[in-house]
Amino acid sequence: MEHFVELEEQNLSLIQQWQENEQQTEIKRKEFEIIKMEKSREIANLKNTVEENKTRCEKIGVEKTTLEIQTSKGRENLMNEATYKGIVAKISQIRSLYDKKRAKSTNQQADPTTQLVEIEAHINRVLKFLYLARIADAKIVSTHIRTLQTQAKARKKEDQALEKQFQQVQQ
Repeated sequence: MEHFVELEEQNLSLIQQWQENEQQTEIKRKEFEIIKMEKSREIANLKNTVEENKTRCEKIGVEKTTLEIQTSKGRENLMNEATYKGIVAKISQIRSLYDKKRAKSTNQQADPTTQLVEIEAHINRVLKFLYLARIADAKIVSTHIRTLQTQAKARKKEDQALEKQFQQVQQ
């Protein structure tokens, strides 16, 4: 009889373990589905971005071809030289707002189409950054910011120590 009681207790223990394992499995399955849905959304967003960029690239190509055709026909469809130079100057000015180093080093009379494409690419990068910032986990971001602040403080202390050593050497 004792043997049956012991076997019954083992059986109940095994049943309880099985139920706990099933609960854990279900929890993990739900977590997996959530992650799977999030990744599917991210993939869909990236596919949309790629398609939008392809469309934009094709549109720019068509516009460039149209402009080239217009310029090859002669001056009848072109704007006057002063207006063109004004537009190119404004495009260069806009470009210099986000890329001062490169804008200074390049010719200010660079191809306006190329500059507009660069400006558009910069705007797309900023929009993606804003999207990522919006969906970012606040805890991770705040932890990363604290880490960066700690590193900055450590660098500042090192700089101060080096400056003290330099001053001592000079004296």
